[in-house]
Amino acid sequence: EVFGYNGDEILLFNCDSFLRNTYFCSREGGSRLCLLIQNDIFSERTFELLHKLTGGLAGVSRSCFGFAITSSAEITEIDIGTIYLSPRGLRRHLSSRGLHGCRFTDEGRIQFFIDLEILLFNLLKEI
Repeated sequence: EVFGYNGDEILLFNCDSFLRNTYFCSREGGSRLCLLIQNDIFSERTFELLHKLTGGLAGVSRSCFGFAITSSAEITEIDIGTIYLSPRGLRRHLSSRGLHGCRFTDEGRIQFFIDLEILLFNLLKEI
């Protein structure tokens, strides 16, 4: 999808189904969050891929893009010491999908430690 923001046309990756299928996030209600990401936070390899991807779309911003996610997903800063690594037998499989660990909150929720770059590549495979 492409949407307008602050005078720019932004490429939007809809992550809803990918997050639900990969990390079993439930869709709570009908709201979606859109995260605007600056392309330069990623590695040179990813930046080049994104540049090629958006290069063929006339008028689309090359400096940022968006991720649409369910209201049950969130991005937050966490203390790395509170993360439990994935079990050794599953670690390679989960890491290849961007999931490196998780932690459990006092409210009974599970928060996953996800590599956004790997998530993007897996998302692109599904498109």
